[in-house]
Amino acid sequence: MSASVDDRKKYAETVRSYLIISVLCAVYGMIYELFSHKVYSLYMIFAFVIPLLGGTINSDGHTITLADGTVLK
Repeated sequence: MSASVDDRKKYAETVRSYLIISVLCAVYGMIYELFSHKVYSLYMIFAFVIPLLGGTINSDGHTITLADGTVLK
């Protein structure tokens, strides 16, 4: 069973959203590192990984849930 064009567009939009959030977290981490007076935090350095994984890994391994609640199987 294949997903419809609308489902694929929603999935692409969801992935794009998580990617943008990941980039913003990475930029924020770089700015934090720049102004931190040589105080580093691994949590801040790798904060971008959390939304990146959230946008790419399925929650139950079999379905993909879009931001609007649509489930792709």
